[in-house]
Amino acid sequence: MDQSDSLFREAFASAPVGMAMVSRAGDFVRVNRSFCEMTGYSESELCQLNMRDLTHPADLESSFDHVHRLYQGETSNYQMEKRYLHKNGSVVWVAISVSLVRDGSGEPVCMAGQLQDVTALREEQERLTTELVQAAFHSGSGNDVFQSEAGTHLLKTVRAICQESSLLKSKLSEIAMSRKIDWPEANGLPPDESGLTKREEEVFKLLLTGQHNKQIAAALGISARTVEVHRGSIMHKLGKQTVAELVRQAIRTGVIKP
Repeated sequence: MDQSDSLFREAFASAPVGMAMVSRAGDFVRVNRSFCEMTGYSESELCQLNMRDLTHPADLESSFDHVHRLYQGETSNYQMEKRYLHKNGSVVWVAISVSLVRDGSGEPVCMAGQLQDVTALREEQERLTTELVQAAFHSGSGNDVFQSEAGTHLLKTVRAICQESSLLKSKLSEIAMSRKIDWPEANGLPPDESGLTKREEEVFKLLLTGQHNKQIAAALGISARTVEVHRGSIMHKLGKQTVAELVRQAIRTGVIKP
């Protein structure tokens, strides 16, 4: 091993941010100490896992879309914020920057990523946003809070943020209902207003009929694992934890009749 290789390995291992090398299929090939601390797994454990095992279900589709575009040559690198699932089950928000590692002939070998834990920052953003909207709700009289131009802008902003945080969405819905404010998110949005993809809408409708993952997979010609991913994304986007909650929301919004 020459000196440059030795320096690279040392820099990789001791970097203060997470570092990971990942195969095209999403398998972790090499990780550093910071990434291990970030996820709660040892190096040997991580190298037995795939991106799918760590990525929050709601972020899987966008993550692999970025990977596809990277290997197709549509972009030379990508950056995104996504959620990883810590070994203890908690959610870790991570800002990542990914590029391809190529061999001497220019062929892609694997992906190299730098990862920074931004969980505390996201939580602080949610706290400040909650305080802002609480102040707006309590400063207005019922639905008057959303009648002005500023109020309309606030509503659009809140809706966008709620797509990213089911916890924040739940908190703000409670405030809206307690103030008797006519805010659609308080009762749950129907699928076509909740940012569901076409495939997620198909899965959503079959879930409402009581079908299980394998039955839905057979009906749509996809794998049960893919159904599970879509199901997790649907739950996140609609701010629900169970199919029973989805059914109740669908009844309230008129998607299905009781």
